[in-house]
Amino acid sequence: MLDRLGGYQVQQRILGNVDYRKARYIILPDFSVRQALFVDSKAEKSSSSATMQMSQLALAIWQVRSGQEVEQNGELPTVSIHGGQPFITTTLLAHYHYEDQNNKYKLKQLTLASIPNGILQDRYNPNSHDTIWIVGRNAPSRGEEFRVRLSFHRLKLKALWRVQTVEYNSDDRTIRSKWDG
Repeated sequence: MLDRLGGYQVQQRILGNVDYRKARYIILPDFSVRQALFVDSKAEKSSSSATMQMSQLALAIWQVRSGQEVEQNGELPTVSIHGGQPFITTTLLAHYHYEDQNNKYKLKQLTLASIPNGILQDRYNPNSHDTIWIVGRNAPSRGEEFRVRLSFHRLKLKALWRVQTVEYNSDDRTIRSKWDG
């Protein structure tokens, strides 16, 4: 399905710590842009946030943890160079929310999120108090790497289109898309 997205593939290998990577052209009315598309999928109990690794982000994380301001840079560049050509880095997330019913996992919700590129830092995370991030599931005392959770609610407050939710009702086999716009 991802190979059929609008745009044209670029024959260039892209490396990254995600489930799907693709180099492609995005055709806009006045020009085209080379894009390094990174897509990751997560399955978690929480339906309100998703845990992200720094290797999946091109945005710095500014937040307050345990009363202290923290700044951690994403490990993806905002514009990456592949084959001597610049590509804008784009990260998409498919977040699956399952419910445990008698030791059987049932898909309840799929949330699709477009994570902002670091070029948009001032809009989406200008300081540690105005952020789309919440504290991640990592324990520095155990030597675990820094992680952060993307708050779907906070991201929607900044740009509604960046978060789309599809709800599944297995009882009557219906699928509903939640669009709050």
